[in-house]
Amino acid sequence: MPDYFISEHADQLVNHWYWRPGWRPGRQFYTWHLTFEGQDDVRRLVTQYQDALTDVPGLDMVPLPWLHVTMQGVGFVDAVSESEVRAIVAAARARLAKIPPQTLTFHKPTIRPQAIALCPDPTEAVHTIRDAIRHAIADRWSEAGGTGSRGRLQTSSQHGARKYRPPIKPSCQSHFARSSKTSHGNY
Repeated sequence: MPDYFISEHADQLVNHWYWRPGWRPGRQFYTWHLTFEGQDDVRRLVTQYQDALTDVPGLDMVPLPWLHVTMQGVGFVDAVSESEVRAIVAAARARLAKIPPQTLTFHKPTIRPQAIALCPDPTEAVHTIRDAIRHAIADRWSEAGGTGSRGRLQTSSQHGARKYRPPIKPSCQSHFARSSKTSHGNY
């Protein structure tokens, strides 16, 4: 499986807001995220990079309350029952409780196809958390006899980008070269 947190820069950005299969206005999707409440150092670091990128056309800055690392999609709200959600959450809590708190470092911006990201280090910690969530979902659905679209875990790599933005201007990379900031978050 390719690592999402690769270090090479993408040659161009794609539109993060394209319509993925099954989406329509008003339809919501359950997704697991690592979020950054109370992680002031991470938020300061993101703000510094966002300030440096303000004049780069075509970028949508993520509001600080929405900062996240996407871990795993579950399914559309209208396709996953509340009892399934409760069972998945309980299974994930049990698995995640066995994982010691993790310290992640965010310091190297990477130009990804859909975002300019501060990838976490060590990536193994994020993979461990994501795998626990994926196993919890798979366990619950296999116990319930889940098949079809609910039985398949959806990952962002399954949704190929459809619309392309213009190539990234070299100015994005030069903004990064001027600053080598580091921040840590505890999870």
